[in-house]
Amino acid sequence: MAHVLAQRTHGRGELLADGLVHGIGLVAALFGGGFVLARALSGAAGEAAVFGLYVLALVTMLGISAAYNLMPVSPLK
Repeated sequence: MAHVLAQRTHGRGELLADGLVHGIGLVAALFGGGFVLARALSGAAGEAAVFGLYVLALVTMLGISAAYNLMPVSPLK
């Protein structure tokens, strides 16, 4: 059963939706992250480091998710 699911191809509409959702998420994360970091820089140094790490992790997660979901079906996927 798992082999059959691995052979499923994504339609053009599904790929477009994936790209759109991930693109919007990345843009929102970058703008929101920039806003949060700007606010955190006026506070304690520890706050800026923690929020910076959070923003980095969020953008990395969204980028990896986009790369995986937009990658064509292959044995690696």
